[in-house]
Formats: sequence, structure tokens, C-alpha cells
Amino acid sequence: MVSASSAPPVPEPWNKQRQRTVAVLTPGEWSHSQNLAFSSNSIYAWVVTQNWIVPILLIVVMAFLMNRPGQGGSLFTKVSGPAPHWVMNDLEGKSVHATNFLGRVVLVNFWATWCPPCRAEMRDFVEFTKNHDTNRVVIIGASADEGGPQVVKPFVTAYKLNFPILMADAAVMEQFGGVPGFPTTFIIGTNGMFISRHLGPMSKADFKRFVDPLIGLRD
Repeated sequence: MVSASSAPPVPEPWNKQRQRTVAVLTPGEWSHSQNLAFSSNSIYAWVVTQNWIVPILLIVVMAFLMNRPGQGGSLFTKVSGPAPHWVMNDLEGKSVHATNFLGRVVLVNFWATWCPPCRAEMRDFVEFTKNHDTNRVVIIGASADEGGPQVVKPFVTAYKLNFPILMADAAVMEQFGGVPGFPTTFIIGTNGMFISRHLGPMSKADFKRFVDPLIGLRD
């Protein structure tokens, strides 16, 4: 959290310019300018102390990413190192291990049923799964819903999800280095090494750019 006292100093030329301007104001004008300065400082102090500002800005950025014409929807970050040996339960309570998917390109997608961008990308995930060999590339939907499988199962049915859906807790997300927001997708290579992280909904353009080349597909 940024406090008002830590605000950056005003550049010196602007200070000098304001001093020269104030020097020629009448008493009435001076009083009005002081009120304006107080109001602007108060507004600035209020804005920088509001914890909700950052989430709102994140939503605005996500909306921009989703609506860029002809562009991928996610914010791409290169990641390196071995992916974690995670264990998550499926919707029936059975343990599923990362080792079950060795030799395949794996997209681990952290999402939640209450997340609008997560819901928006599901159609593309379903289409991608239909059109690709799941012995070579697989999407893992890691739900962060605190309500558990009873919340997720109706969603899976309604959206006709055709890829594995598992339940992710805070410990699993921590294994991935933390999840900054939903949806977030990690792409893992056939050797179990991280390739990239994508913040925001994955799009068809993202699949073509980041995933298809990993399984030998070209336009």
C-alpha cells in the first residue's frame, strides 16, 4: 500500500512556475487556489490508499486483453525450471498425479466457476481438445472453487467439458509459484519442464502460437 507521504516529489521547474503564478494572484484568487490544491491532494491521498484500485485495474487490463482484435487473449510470461510433482483430486475424490501425464504437453489451467474470463475460455478449451490428440497434449482444468466438487460438477455438465477437471487448493497453487489471478495457465513440455505462464483467457491465437509448435503443428 502506498501512503500519501511516499508520493514522488513534484519536479522543481513546476514548483517554480507555480510560485511565480501564485505571486500575482489577488487574495480571493489565492484562497480559491489553496482550496483546489487541498482538494487535489486529498483526492490523491484517497486514491493511493484504496486497496481495491489494483484489482479493478487488473480487471480493466484483462478486459483489454480479451478484446484485442486479432491478438491472443493472455498475457504471456516465459517460465523455466521443472514443473512441480503435483497431486490433485478429481471430482470423485481420486488422486491424480503429474506423472500420469509425462511425455505429453500439459496445460494446467487454474480457474473458478465464478470467474467470467474462465467461463469465456472454456469453449475454446473444448474445441481444442476435440481437435487434438490427447496422447500428445492435454488440458488440466484445476478448479480453485472453495465449494468443492458439488459446485464444479454442474458447471462441467453445463459446459460439456471434455478434459480432466481436478480440484486445486492453495498448496498446489503455491507449488506453481503462486497464481496471480484467474484464469492462469501454465504450459509444461513433454520433459516436465515449464515453458510459459499465461495470465488471462487462452484464445485460439494463443494455442496456435504457443501450443501447436510444441507438438509439431504448423499453419
